[in-house]
Amino acid sequence: MDIDKYLARIGFTGDCTPSVELLHKLHALHVGAIAFENISPYIGVMATLAPDELYSRIIEQRRGGGCYELNGLFHELLLALRFSATLLPAKL
Repeated sequence: MDIDKYLARIGFTGDCTPSVELLHKLHALHVGAIAFENISPYIGVMATLAPDELYSRIIEQRRGGGCYELNGLFHELLLALRFSATLLPAKL
């Protein structure tokens, strides 16, 4: 993952030292810059949770993704920035 490209995609500039403030800013920018979309199954593309494929589609191709895809890629960004982060499933 190219962290600089990811940060440029969401419009972040600044210090990347892990902090609560940075987490809040990254989260807000991520949600504001990357759309939720679920068109892939309708155009014959199988969804994937492989980080490199998510990065390619969402960051390089400037597409959006579903909740698992967007959260999974954001999780990878946090880990790359040295945050302690754990993915947890949600249930209604």
